[in-house]
Amino acid sequence: MTGRGSHPWGAALAVAAISLLLAACAPGPAEEDSERVVGRFQHALADGDLFEACDQLTDHLKDSLAREDGDTCPESLAELRLSGLGRPQRSRVFTTSAIVTVRGGGDAFLDETPSGWRISAAGCTRSGDRYDCRLED
Repeated sequence: MTGRGSHPWGAALAVAAISLLLAACAPGPAEEDSERVVGRFQHALADGDLFEACDQLTDHLKDSLAREDGDTCPESLAELRLSGLGRPQRSRVFTTSAIVTVRGGGDAFLDETPSGWRISAAGCTRSGDRYDCRLED
């Protein structure tokens, strides 16, 4: 018998194909980790814990903030008056970099570092084919 659906492996293959498609849509560990870092950053800003917010940034961005005015990273963040009201909505990972879309707060760009994912730019809005970021190095 070679009718439609009569092959014993047909149903198993269909279930496997659907499972693969659903898995491709679900966020993986890297996406979840990058969203967690952005969530910690947003919560720290909202709570006024600028030391914790700075811990979520790349070393290069922290150094850049400190060099601007001779202020510390927390002092520079205070001057920027970022709200921290956004929530991570989705992420896309590209090997060692990621972008997290933040509802109500612009996008955040992250780099994978020896300490895990860290933010290299935040408060970014797309303008044509480029991004303008409130916080970047």
